[in-house]
Formats: sequence, structure tokens, C-alpha cells
Amino acid sequence: MNLASGWYIFSVVVSTVAVVFTAWMAYETRKMATVANKALEIERMPILGLRDIKIELYNNVKGDDLKGGEFVPTGIRLGLELFNAGRVPIRYKVNNLSVSFANRVSDLEKYLSRGGQVLPGSSIVFWHSGIHLDPPITKFPNKGRAVIDCEYSSYFGDDPKLLRETVEFTLDGATPGSRINWLYVDESTKA
Repeated sequence: MNLASGWYIFSVVVSTVAVVFTAWMAYETRKMATVANKALEIERMPILGLRDIKIELYNNVKGDDLKGGEFVPTGIRLGLELFNAGRVPIRYKVNNLSVSFANRVSDLEKYLSRGGQVLPGSSIVFWHSGIHLDPPITKFPNKGRAVIDCEYSSYFGDDPKLLRETVEFTLDGATPGSRINWLYVDESTKA
């Protein structure tokens, strides 16, 4: 074996190692790019959830008509707090919000708006139009249920996602600012 063939074999081996190393680096770079793309996709993902429920009791009975001065609710309104847990502004549209309380449902639902926007890290309360309690509720505790069906998306033009939640709650008393206990019933369903 002469010196020229030795250098030739050496250069072939070094070239082969360089090709294998380059292919491995390309594969690793592609894996890192895939992870970076997934991270960017998650950053741009709209995430809307149900954070809390708000209850507002009201009484439209005037002065002397109150029974011994005690508060007897003649109506209830329920608000669902929608929270933007993502990093992008969200547009939402409530398709349906049904509320029942003490085995009564609303006979008329009027909304000033059924949608809006929620900025990242903030929330908005979407109020149900209310349930008129005629005759008034005098015995407590009473159970209620709210079911919301909402579409939402980011401002990037992605496909709308669905938020479907069912919440059960128990109202312990009938004084303004009553304490509420609520129980999570269903998980979001994916469309």
C-alpha cells in the first residue's frame, strides 16, 4: 500500500464521518425547529375558561310590602366569569346560556350583547337576563344550574373553539351578598 492510497482512504473516512455528522446535526436542528414551532403555536392559542359565577338577588317589592322587613328575593340574575388564560386577545360569542334556579327557568331572555372580547390575563362577566321568582322563594337552600355554550377564537383568524360548561350551585340564604357554593359538573367537550 502506498502513501497516496492511504491518504485516499483517510479522506474517504473523514468525508463519511463529516456527512454522518452533518446529517445528525440537520436532524437535531429539525427537531428543535419542531419544538419551537409548537411553542409558538401554544403562545398563539386562545384559551378561554369559566372562572367563577356571580349571583345577584333582587326584590322589586316596595317599602311596606316587605314581610316584617325581611329580604324576600323576587328575582335572581346569574353572571358567568369568562377568563382568558392565554396570551392573545380573544373574541367570544355566547350561543346559549340557560339558567334554572329552584326548579324555575327564565321565560324571557334578553341580552344587550352576546359577545365581545377578553384581553390576555383578564376576565369578563357575562350576565344572564334573570329569572323572575313569582311566587318569591322563602325556603333555603336552593339549587341552581347554568349551562353555557360559547364559541371563541383569537384575532389571528383561527377556527373557532367551543366552550361548553355546566355548573351547579347552591344558594344558602336570601340576604343580599349571600354566600354561594358551587360544584363543577361537566368538563369542556371538544368539538
